[in-house]
Amino acid sequence: MSERRITRTETPMETDYDQAVRAKEIRNKRMAEGRVIVKGEDLPWELNRQGRIKFFLTDRSEDVAAPGWLVFQQEIHKHSGMHRHQGGTFIFILGGKGYSTVNGVRHDWEAGDLAILPMVPGGVAHQHFNLDPTVPALWMRVGYTPNKRLVVANWIEQFEVNPDWADKNKLQDRKVAPIVNHARTTNKDDSPRGNTLFDALLRLRDEQREQMKHARMVVQGKLLPLEINPMGLFRWYVHPDMKDVGCHAQMIYVQEIPGGSRSGKQLHQGGRFHYVLEGKGSTVIDGVRHDWEENEIILLPLSSHGVVHQHYNSDPSKPARLLVSEPNWVHVWGVDLGSGLEMLEPAPEYQG
Repeated sequence: MSERRITRTETPMETDYDQAVRAKEIRNKRMAEGRVIVKGEDLPWELNRQGRIKFFLTDRSEDVAAPGWLVFQQEIHKHSGMHRHQGGTFIFILGGKGYSTVNGVRHDWEAGDLAILPMVPGGVAHQHFNLDPTVPALWMRVGYTPNKRLVVANWIEQFEVNPDWADKNKLQDRKVAPIVNHARTTNKDDSPRGNTLFDALLRLRDEQREQMKHARMVVQGKLLPLEINPMGLFRWYVHPDMKDVGCHAQMIYVQEIPGGSRSGKQLHQGGRFHYVLEGKGSTVIDGVRHDWEENEIILLPLSSHGVVHQHYNSDPSKPARLLVSEPNWVHVWGVDLGSGLEMLEPAPEYQG
Protein backbone atom coordinates (compact mmCIF):
# COMPACT_ATOMS: atom_id res chain seq x y z
CA MET A 1 0.00 0.00 0.00
CA SER A 2 1.42 3.36 -1.01
CA GLU A 3 1.62 6.17 1.53
CA ARG A 4 0.00 9.48 0.83
CA ARG A 5 1.97 12.52 1.97
CA ILE A 6 0.13 15.59 3.15
CA THR A 7 2.03 18.86 2.79
CA ARG A 8 0.96 21.60 5.14
CA THR A 9 1.58 25.24 4.26
CA GLU A 10 2.41 27.10 7.42
CA THR A 11 1.59 30.74 7.74
CA PRO A 12 4.79 32.68 8.48
CA MET A 13 4.88 34.22 11.92
CA GLU A 14 3.98 37.91 11.81
CA THR A 15 6.97 40.07 12.60
CA ASP A 16 7.08 43.40 14.41
CA TYR A 17 7.69 44.97 11.01
CA ASP A 18 4.47 43.41 9.67
CA GLN A 19 2.53 44.73 12.65
CA ALA A 20 3.98 48.23 12.20
CA VAL A 21 3.03 48.25 8.50
CA ARG A 22 -0.49 47.06 9.27
CA ALA A 23 -0.94 49.67 12.00
CA LYS A 24 0.04 52.42 9.55
CA GLU A 25 -2.38 51.07 6.94
CA ILE A 26 -5.23 51.00 9.49
CA ARG A 27 -4.50 54.55 10.62
CA ASN A 28 -4.23 55.88 7.06
CA LYS A 29 -7.52 54.20 6.12
CA ARG A 30 -9.22 55.68 9.18
CA MET A 31 -8.05 59.20 8.27
CA ALA A 32 -9.02 58.79 4.60
CA GLU A 33 -12.54 57.80 5.67
CA GLY A 34 -12.73 60.15 8.68
CA ARG A 35 -15.00 63.12 9.20
CA VAL A 36 -13.95 66.28 7.38
CA ILE A 37 -16.71 68.48 8.86
CA VAL A 38 -17.37 68.77 12.61
CA LYS A 39 -20.62 70.60 13.37
CA GLY A 40 -20.59 72.79 16.46
CA GLU A 41 -24.36 72.97 16.96
CA ASP A 42 -24.52 69.20 17.47
CA LEU A 43 -22.14 69.26 20.43
CA PRO A 44 -23.13 69.65 24.10
CA TRP A 45 -21.87 72.20 26.59
CA GLU A 46 -20.51 70.92 29.89
CA LEU A 47 -19.92 72.69 33.18
CA ASN A 48 -16.63 71.66 34.77
CA ARG A 49 -14.03 73.05 37.16
CA GLN A 50 -12.79 75.54 34.57
CA GLY A 51 -16.24 76.72 33.47
CA ARG A 52 -18.75 76.22 30.65
CA ILE A 53 -16.98 74.40 27.82
CA LYS A 54 -17.87 72.75 24.53
CA PHE A 55 -15.38 70.23 23.11
CA PHE A 56 -15.13 70.01 19.32
CA LEU A 57 -12.08 67.73 19.14
CA THR A 58 -10.19 65.81 21.84
CA ASP A 59 -7.42 63.23 22.10
CA ARG A 60 -10.18 60.62 21.78
CA SER A 61 -11.40 61.94 18.40
CA GLU A 62 -10.14 59.09 16.24
CA ASP A 63 -12.95 59.15 13.67
CA VAL A 64 -11.81 62.40 12.04
CA ALA A 65 -9.69 63.05 8.97
CA ALA A 66 -6.93 64.76 10.96
CA PRO A 67 -6.58 63.43 14.53
CA GLY A 68 -4.37 65.14 17.10
CA TRP A 69 -6.22 68.43 17.52
CA LEU A 70 -7.59 69.56 20.88
CA VAL A 71 -10.25 72.20 20.23
CA PHE A 72 -12.88 73.61 22.57
CA GLN A 73 -14.89 76.75 23.17
CA GLN A 74 -15.30 78.38 26.56
CA GLU A 75 -18.00 80.83 27.58
CA ILE A 76 -17.05 83.15 30.45
CA HIS A 77 -19.67 85.05 32.46
CA LYS A 78 -17.57 86.13 35.44
CA HIS A 79 -14.29 84.27 35.34
CA SER A 80 -12.92 80.82 34.65
CA GLY A 81 -11.30 78.52 37.13
CA MET A 82 -7.58 78.89 37.68
CA HIS A 83 -5.11 76.17 36.89
CA ARG A 84 -1.54 75.62 35.80
CA HIS A 85 -0.18 73.51 32.97
CA GLN A 86 2.59 73.83 30.44
CA GLY A 87 1.89 76.53 27.87
CA GLY A 88 2.32 76.55 24.13
CA THR A 89 -1.40 77.26 23.89
CA PHE A 90 -3.38 79.48 21.50
CA ILE A 91 -6.78 81.00 22.33
CA PHE A 92 -8.78 82.87 19.68
CA ILE A 93 -11.31 85.35 21.07
CA LEU A 94 -14.66 84.84 19.31
CA GLY A 95 -16.73 87.41 21.22
CA GLY A 96 -16.74 89.87 24.08
CA LYS A 97 -13.79 91.39 25.89
CA GLY A 98 -11.82 90.54 28.99
CA TYR A 99 -8.37 89.66 30.17
CA SER A 100 -6.22 86.74 31.26
CA THR A 101 -3.74 86.61 34.11
CA VAL A 102 -0.69 84.55 33.21
CA ASN A 103 1.74 83.91 36.07
CA GLY A 104 0.39 87.04 37.73
CA VAL A 105 0.59 89.33 34.67
CA ARG A 106 -2.61 90.74 33.16
CA HIS A 107 -3.18 90.60 29.38
CA ASP A 108 -6.30 92.31 27.96
CA TRP A 109 -8.09 90.99 24.87
CA GLU A 110 -11.23 91.46 22.78
CA ALA A 111 -13.03 89.74 19.90
CA GLY A 112 -10.68 89.03 17.01
CA ASP A 113 -7.55 88.80 19.18
CA LEU A 114 -5.31 85.79 19.74
CA ALA A 115 -4.17 85.15 23.32
CA ILE A 116 -1.03 83.05 23.83
CA LEU A 117 0.06 81.02 26.83
CA PRO A 118 3.85 80.71 26.49
CA MET A 119 5.87 77.59 27.18
CA VAL A 120 8.10 78.34 30.17
CA PRO A 121 9.83 76.29 32.88
CA GLY A 122 7.24 75.36 35.49
CA GLY A 123 4.29 76.07 33.21
CA VAL A 124 1.77 78.91 33.38
CA ALA A 125 -0.83 79.55 36.08
CA HIS A 126 -3.68 81.34 34.33
CA GLN A 127 -7.26 82.52 34.70
CA HIS A 128 -9.65 84.29 32.32
CA PHE A 129 -12.01 87.16 33.19
CA ASN A 130 -14.98 88.77 31.43
CA LEU A 131 -15.10 92.58 31.56
CA ASP A 132 -18.70 93.02 30.36
CA PRO A 133 -21.30 91.77 32.88
CA THR A 134 -24.08 91.98 30.26
CA VAL A 135 -22.44 89.82 27.57
CA PRO A 136 -20.41 86.65 28.14
CA ALA A 137 -16.98 86.39 26.56
CA LEU A 138 -16.43 83.48 24.18
CA TRP A 139 -13.15 82.03 22.99
CA MET A 140 -11.80 78.94 21.24
CA ARG A 141 -8.67 77.04 22.21
CA VAL A 142 -6.90 75.51 19.20
CA GLY A 143 -4.03 73.13 19.96
CA TYR A 144 -2.15 70.32 18.27
CA THR A 145 -1.39 67.85 21.06
CA PRO A 146 1.35 65.64 19.51
CA ASN A 147 3.65 68.69 19.45
CA LYS A 148 3.52 69.07 23.23
CA ARG A 149 3.70 65.36 23.99
CA LEU A 150 7.11 65.22 22.35
CA VAL A 151 8.67 67.83 24.61
CA VAL A 152 6.72 68.13 27.88
CA ALA A 153 4.86 65.94 30.32
CA ASN A 154 1.10 66.45 30.45
CA TRP A 155 -0.06 67.72 33.83
CA ILE A 156 -2.67 70.10 35.21
CA GLU A 157 -2.85 71.63 38.69
CA GLN A 158 -6.17 73.18 39.71
CA PHE A 159 -5.98 76.15 42.09
CA GLU A 160 -9.47 77.67 41.93
CA VAL A 161 -12.72 76.39 40.43
CA ASN A 162 -15.25 78.26 38.30
CA PRO A 163 -17.91 79.99 40.48
CA ASP A 164 -20.85 78.39 38.62
CA TRP A 165 -19.35 74.92 39.11
CA ALA A 166 -18.72 75.69 42.77
CA ASP A 167 -22.33 76.80 43.27
CA LYS A 168 -23.65 73.69 41.50
CA ASN A 169 -21.56 71.45 43.74
CA LYS A 170 -22.35 73.50 46.88
CA LEU A 171 -18.73 74.35 47.57
CA GLN A 172 -18.04 77.04 50.12
CA ASP A 173 -14.41 77.50 49.15
CA ARG A 174 -13.40 77.85 45.49
CA LYS A 175 -9.72 77.45 46.30
CA VAL A 176 -8.47 73.94 45.62
CA ALA A 177 -4.77 73.94 46.41
CA PRO A 178 -2.02 76.40 47.28
CA ILE A 179 -0.08 77.73 44.31
CA VAL A 180 3.34 76.12 44.37
CA ASN A 181 5.92 76.84 41.70
CA HIS A 182 7.19 73.50 40.44
CA ALA A 183 9.86 74.99 38.21
CA ARG A 184 13.26 73.51 39.00
CA THR A 185 15.56 76.13 40.44
CA THR A 186 19.15 76.28 39.24
CA ASN A 187 22.13 78.45 39.91
CA LYS A 188 22.76 81.29 37.53
CA ASP A 189 24.53 79.98 34.45
CA ASP A 190 27.66 82.12 34.32
CA SER A 191 29.87 79.50 32.71
CA PRO A 192 32.32 80.84 30.10
CA ARG A 193 31.18 80.75 26.49
CA GLY A 194 33.38 79.14 23.88
CA ASN A 195 32.98 78.41 20.19
CA THR A 196 31.61 74.88 20.36
CA LEU A 197 28.24 73.86 18.96
CA PHE A 198 27.08 73.25 22.52
CA ASP A 199 27.99 76.83 23.37
CA ALA A 200 25.92 77.89 20.37
CA LEU A 201 22.92 76.17 21.96
CA LEU A 202 23.44 78.13 25.17
CA ARG A 203 23.68 81.39 23.24
CA LEU A 204 20.47 80.52 21.40
CA ARG A 205 18.81 79.75 24.73
CA ASP A 206 19.86 83.15 26.05
CA GLU A 207 18.52 84.88 22.92
CA GLN A 208 15.18 83.08 23.22
CA ARG A 209 14.86 84.00 26.90
CA GLU A 210 15.50 87.62 26.04
CA GLN A 211 12.95 87.54 23.21
CA MET A 212 10.36 86.03 25.56
CA LYS A 213 10.66 89.00 27.91
CA HIS A 214 9.24 91.28 25.20
CA ALA A 215 7.07 88.81 23.24
CA ARG A 216 3.41 89.57 22.51
CA MET A 217 1.02 87.41 24.53
CA VAL A 218 -1.97 88.98 22.79
CA VAL A 219 -1.94 89.50 19.02
CA GLN A 220 -4.55 92.16 18.25
CA GLY A 221 -6.60 91.28 15.21
CA LYS A 222 -7.59 94.87 14.41
CA LEU A 223 -3.92 95.83 13.95
CA LEU A 224 -3.02 93.05 11.52
CA PRO A 225 -2.41 93.98 7.87
CA LEU A 226 -4.36 92.29 5.07
CA GLU A 227 -2.09 90.17 2.89
CA ILE A 228 -3.11 89.21 -0.65
CA ASN A 229 -1.31 86.03 -1.70
CA PRO A 230 -1.97 83.16 -4.16
CA MET A 231 -4.29 81.47 -1.64
CA GLY A 232 -6.36 84.63 -1.08
CA LEU A 233 -6.77 87.23 1.68
CA PHE A 234 -4.87 86.49 4.91
CA ARG A 235 -4.31 88.15 8.27
CA TRP A 236 -1.38 86.41 9.95
CA TYR A 237 -1.40 85.95 13.74
CA VAL A 238 1.53 83.53 14.06
CA HIS A 239 4.07 82.84 11.31
CA PRO A 240 7.61 81.38 11.39
CA ASP A 241 9.00 84.80 10.40
CA MET A 242 7.19 86.60 13.25
CA LYS A 243 9.80 86.61 16.02
CA ASP A 244 7.89 88.72 18.55
CA VAL A 245 5.04 86.36 19.49
CA GLY A 246 4.92 84.24 22.63
CA CYS A 247 4.88 80.85 20.90
CA HIS A 248 5.65 79.48 17.41
CA ALA A 249 4.32 75.92 17.75
CA GLN A 250 1.58 76.56 15.18
CA MET A 251 0.94 78.79 12.19
CA ILE A 252 -2.31 80.73 12.59
CA TYR A 253 -4.16 83.10 10.27
CA VAL A 254 -7.65 84.23 9.35
CA GLN A 255 -8.55 83.75 5.69
CA GLU A 256 -11.27 85.85 4.13
CA ILE A 257 -13.10 84.78 0.97
CA PRO A 258 -15.16 87.60 -0.63
CA GLY A 259 -18.80 87.00 -1.53
CA GLY A 260 -19.12 84.49 -4.35
CA SER A 261 -15.36 84.07 -4.64
CA ARG A 262 -12.95 81.23 -3.93
CA SER A 263 -9.51 80.60 -2.52
CA GLY A 264 -6.55 79.42 -4.50
CA LYS A 265 -6.18 75.71 -5.25
CA GLN A 266 -3.35 74.07 -3.38
CA LEU A 267 -1.60 70.75 -2.90
CA HIS A 268 -0.77 70.33 0.80
CA GLN A 269 0.23 67.49 3.09
CA GLY A 270 -3.07 67.74 4.96
CA GLY A 271 -3.79 67.82 8.67
CA ARG A 272 -4.75 71.50 8.50
CA PHE A 273 -7.50 72.88 10.75
CA HIS A 274 -10.17 75.44 9.77
CA TYR A 275 -12.94 76.95 11.89
CA VAL A 276 -15.72 78.86 10.14
CA LEU A 277 -15.95 82.23 11.87
CA GLU A 278 -18.45 83.65 9.43
CA GLY A 279 -20.32 82.71 6.25
CA LYS A 280 -21.08 79.49 4.42
CA GLY A 281 -19.57 77.64 1.52
CA SER A 282 -17.80 74.45 0.55
CA THR A 283 -14.35 72.92 0.32
CA VAL A 284 -13.43 70.56 -2.52
CA ILE A 285 -10.86 67.99 -1.36
CA ASP A 286 -9.47 65.67 -4.04
CA GLY A 287 -12.59 66.25 -6.11
CA VAL A 288 -15.10 65.67 -3.28
CA ARG A 289 -17.24 68.60 -2.09
CA HIS A 290 -17.82 69.22 1.62
CA ASP A 291 -20.34 71.93 2.60
CA TRP A 292 -19.83 74.05 5.70
CA GLU A 293 -21.31 76.99 7.58
CA GLU A 294 -20.60 79.13 10.64
CA ASN A 295 -19.43 77.37 13.83
CA GLU A 296 -18.15 74.29 11.99
CA ILE A 297 -14.69 72.80 11.63
CA ILE A 298 -13.10 71.73 8.34
CA LEU A 299 -10.23 69.23 8.54
CA LEU A 300 -7.93 68.40 5.64
CA PRO A 301 -7.20 64.67 5.70
CA LEU A 302 -3.58 63.84 6.48
CA SER A 303 -2.25 61.96 3.46
CA SER A 304 1.20 60.75 2.38
CA HIS A 305 0.59 61.95 -1.17
CA GLY A 306 -1.06 65.18 -0.04
CA VAL A 307 -4.51 66.57 -0.76
CA VAL A 308 -5.64 69.05 -3.41
CA HIS A 309 -8.14 71.48 -1.92
CA GLN A 310 -9.96 74.74 -2.63
CA HIS A 311 -12.51 76.76 -0.64
CA TYR A 312 -15.64 78.37 -2.12
CA ASN A 313 -17.92 81.06 -0.67
CA SER A 314 -21.51 80.17 -1.65
CA ASP A 315 -22.99 83.51 -0.53
CA PRO A 316 -22.55 86.20 -3.22
CA SER A 317 -23.30 89.06 -0.82
CA LYS A 318 -21.27 88.23 2.31
CA PRO A 319 -17.64 87.26 2.96
CA ALA A 320 -16.66 83.97 4.54
CA ARG A 321 -13.95 83.98 7.20
CA LEU A 322 -11.95 80.95 8.31
CA LEU A 323 -9.64 80.64 11.31
CA VAL A 324 -6.84 78.39 10.05
CA SER A 325 -4.03 76.61 11.88
CA GLU A 326 -1.46 73.91 11.28
CA PRO A 327 1.57 72.67 13.21
CA ASN A 328 4.69 74.72 12.53
CA TRP A 329 7.07 72.11 11.15
CA VAL A 330 8.73 74.55 8.74
CA HIS A 331 12.15 74.47 10.43
CA VAL A 332 11.94 70.79 11.42
CA TRP A 333 10.55 68.83 8.47
CA GLY A 334 10.64 71.60 5.86
CA VAL A 335 7.89 73.49 4.05
CA ASP A 336 7.38 70.69 1.52
CA LEU A 337 6.76 68.04 4.20
CA GLY A 338 6.16 64.67 2.53
CA SER A 339 3.99 65.73 -0.38
CA GLY A 340 5.27 69.11 -1.52
CA LEU A 341 3.49 72.44 -1.18
CA GLU A 342 2.28 73.56 -4.60
CA MET A 343 -0.05 76.30 -5.82
CA LEU A 344 -2.17 74.90 -8.66
CA GLU A 345 -4.43 77.91 -9.19
CA PRO A 346 -4.34 81.42 -7.65
CA ALA A 347 -7.27 83.10 -5.95
CA PRO A 348 -9.09 85.63 -8.17
CA GLU A 349 -7.98 88.52 -5.93
CA TYR A 350 -4.28 87.76 -6.44
CA GLN A 351 -2.62 89.78 -9.20
CA GLY A 352 0.96 88.54 -8.82
